[in-house]
Amino acid sequence: MKKAIAGLILGLSGAGVFAAPAIQVWDCALKEGVEEVALMEHAPKWLEAARKVDGGENVQGRIFFPVAIPSSAHTDVKFVMRWPNFSEYGRFWDAYPESDAAELEGKALNCAGSSLWEEHPLTK
Repeated sequence: MKKAIAGLILGLSGAGVFAAPAIQVWDCALKEGVEEVALMEHAPKWLEAARKVDGGENVQGRIFFPVAIPSSAHTDVKFVMRWPNFSEYGRFWDAYPESDAAELEGKALNCAGSSLWEEHPLTK
């Protein structure tokens, strides 16, 4: 049993699960009076600041605007961040609260919550 648990831990670390890119998807609403154009002007400033945070050097960001969604959805945009691995993701969120990026947060969006995903490319 101990060997099985040790094998599981080794498999989840190193080249296993946590070596995959970490994707964080935020469900966000535009702040009152903020339009898409203003958001697209603000977001690169936030990303530039985020890349100065420990663990954020390689972070990528994307904003998704809905084209067709259920009427029950209360999301104006999906704000998606991608780190090359979970180690950088963890370092980023450890350092983020005291960062300039945190100061810029919330100026254009209200984000209610997020989900964390592990990315795996499709292959033949």
